[in-house]
Amino acid sequence: MSEPAKPDAAITNRAPTPGRRLVAAIAAGLVVVTAILLGVYFGAGNPGGTATKGDAETPALESEAERARAGRQAAARILEEAEPVEDEPGTTPAGSACGELGLECPPEYSCTPLGTCENATMVAVPAGVFWMGCAPGAEDPCNRDEQPVHEVTLSSFAIDRTEVTVGAYRKCMEAGVCTEPVNRMATRRCNLGFPNRDDHPVNCVTWDQASRYCLWAMGRLPTEAEWEKAARGLDRRRYPWGEAAPTCSRANLFIENKQCRGGTEPVGSHPAGRSPYGALDMTGNALEWVADYYDAHAYFLSDSVDPRGPPSGTDRVLRGGSYGDASDIGHRVWMRYHLPPDTTGQHIGFRCARSLR
Repeated sequence: MSEPAKPDAAITNRAPTPGRRLVAAIAAGLVVVTAILLGVYFGAGNPGGTATKGDAETPALESEAERARAGRQAAARILEEAEPVEDEPGTTPAGSACGELGLECPPEYSCTPLGTCENATMVAVPAGVFWMGCAPGAEDPCNRDEQPVHEVTLSSFAIDRTEVTVGAYRKCMEAGVCTEPVNRMATRRCNLGFPNRDDHPVNCVTWDQASRYCLWAMGRLPTEAEWEKAARGLDRRRYPWGEAAPTCSRANLFIENKQCRGGTEPVGSHPAGRSPYGALDMTGNALEWVADYYDAHAYFLSDSVDPRGPPSGTDRVLRGGSYGDASDIGHRVWMRYHLPPDTTGQHIGFRCARSLR
């Protein structure tokens, strides 16, 4: 979410398009032809209307073959005579992945070859149920605050494809809304202070700075539940890309006792690590602030529909491992981090979300 934009409409089930009506017409024509042929067979070739055995068996088979050929010819004529119909503007082409899922991308979003709904900066996540948290035994190791695994229902929403960049954040500063990020521990590592890093994630931001930017961009920070669904989808995968172990080709992280890069890198540098909905860098590069207050027992107490987290607390939640996390555990989609909201650091960034209703 690099600049303010108008809210989008909700993801909805697809209405019939001219292309689909053509398919329906062809199917109906085939049914009619089949019915006529069967009627000829059971009415004229077999007056009793039931299958029989005996001397007439061989002629009946020959007659069936002839009728089958006639049926195929009739179907071919239907296809040849049908006028070509173009898809309606703004709809998903018939046969694409989004169409197979029965979903229509919201206005300003397009269906990608991978079956995700995306626009220039965001990916859309459809409404529905997913399993959140870690299941001991099946997904070990699980921290206590990641349990119990529980069913959550979310309304449709969109989330930034990548972390907010230095260049996008600078525009908010120029508008007089956002303040400059400062890392109290090591200012020299804040990306905004370096030239040629406009495509890196903006880091060293507090929770308040991240929230203010998202509001300026007509969005908000994602909830913890939204973030996890966008990262893992519906199949309870371990990492955004699936079950395969983390590598430097999938994310910018710390692996095998060395860092892939030693700092942040341009957002979207690892398409192999994309999530089921098309979000990039959901682990690695920078930790990400989300909207929720932290509570170690939140999963026992949270709502099952569009949970917003505890009403109060001292820490805020962060999600997604950073480039400096040395353990693959820290990059699992259910991992929860928490820090005081005024914390800054070169490993902390964020992305924004928007409701689609």
